Amino acid sequence: IAEGETETRLADVELSMGLARQAESRLKSYETEVSQLSDAFLGIYFDTVLGSAQAQTGDFESAEHNLRTAIELSNIQLRSLHSDKPRIDWEKQSSEAYRHLVQLKMSQGQVIQAFPVWEAYLGSTNQSNEAPDQGVVETSNGPDRIEMARIGLGNDTVLSYALLPQGLAIWALDSRGVVGQFHNQRSGDIQALIHRFRSLCSNPASDLGELRASSRLLYGMLIKPIEDRLSSGGSLVIELDDELAGIPMDALVDSQGRFLNERVTISYSTGLYHSRRRSGLQTVSVDAKVLVVGVPTSNAILGHRLAPLPDAASEAESVAHSFRSATALLGGDAKVASITARMPSVALFHFAGHAFSSIAQSGLVLSDGLLGAPEVEGRLWPNLRLAVFSACDTQNDFSGGSRAYESLVRGFLHAGAANVVASDWDVDSAATRQFMELFYASLLQGNTVPTALHAAEIAMRSIPGKAHPYYWSAFAAFA
Repeated sequence: IAEGETETRLADVELSMGLARQAESRLKSYETEVSQLSDAFLGIYFDTVLGSAQAQTGDFESAEHNLRTAIELSNIQLRSLHSDKPRIDWEKQSSEAYRHLVQLKMSQGQVIQAFPVWEAYLGSTNQSNEAPDQGVVETSNGPDRIEMARIGLGNDTVLSYALLPQGLAIWALDSRGVVGQFHNQRSGDIQALIHRFRSLCSNPASDLGELRASSRLLYGMLIKPIEDRLSSGGSLVIELDDELAGIPMDALVDSQGRFLNERVTISYSTGLYHSRRRSGLQTVSVDAKVLVVGVPTSNAILGHRLAPLPDAASEAESVAHSFRSATALLGGDAKVASITARMPSVALFHFAGHAFSSIAQSGLVLSDGLLGAPEVEGRLWPNLRLAVFSACDTQNDFSGGSRAYESLVRGFLHAGAANVVASDWDVDSAATRQFMELFYASLLQGNTVPTALHAAEIAMRSIPGKAHPYYWSAFAAFA
């Protein structure tokens, strides 16, 4: 096993240096030996590297065979995993096989055929707590699933993005079917552009001229190729590859200087096969059972002093007063056990306070600890229509991405939440309270969560001094 792994790693290095034939030759001499081993990780790694090398040498048939073998091996593993942490480890292990198979199909001009493969990858890692044994989404029946999803879209358009070894794949799905584009550019360069744009958006002191220039560049890359699929006043459901997480898509600017959210309502999904889109379009009434938590400061995180958030308590009280049946847990009353005990019967959960993220742990900071993925995993909250995390940077954890283990978005969606609203960067406490007042005012007029969030963004941007995306583009709706 050790020798096989060493040779595979050497072949992987050769492949990265453009020595595809050398890498293929090295691996072919060990193919029979590795196939007889019981090490699943090595088998997946070996077939992925071999398939990738064969794709580069032009042996497309063998490349697809070996990449699909790697995927099948990883799916066999996945069937035995029933909690988030092992599934995230599986995702890291199997991701490359899926990406290279999608890349292979794109390079052959099979743009449409590549889409079900990518959705199969997203779907395999997004099983809910309600049905942890529902099985793996296989790539073979992907076209049928895509067609079923298309029929249920109505007037929505789904945009899906995949960062591949040689560039960016983009697909648009609406009632007319699927179209796709491939943007040939180094993945590191794409990520650098996204990081710069997000950095500008999350800094209220950044120059708006520079921000708009960065935004137009990304618009040309991410939206322009499928712009004809956008309908003014329509709804856009976006699936972002974890490698691209954190893009405030609503702040992208077109050639006419318009922000994207001036044209469409935007929400996010973790994949067609596990999207809760239909339940996500439910509304929330003033009579809904609501749990509101406000924690301005806490000593629960040892070694970390959290600055008081002066508007957190008043925000929580304001939200609670908007509903007829609301329970407010403030300050010291906001304990982990008290909250999780109430969640099964709650229709709306709102948190105002700090979020904490480190390599070791992450979650919402309560008076006695963190409400994070370990506290949510395995729970069923079928009545939960909406969870709002009005806290610092709750969309992504330390490792990034809405599907990362510690991600509250993933945890709550898997527990049964129809919608999750989460912030993408640290937001000023007073501005957040103002934004939430606008959001709930629209929500309680009978609007869906994405529509209410869109209305709040437009209203916030019109307030003097709040034109910068920092103030209105920080929150995203997931369903």
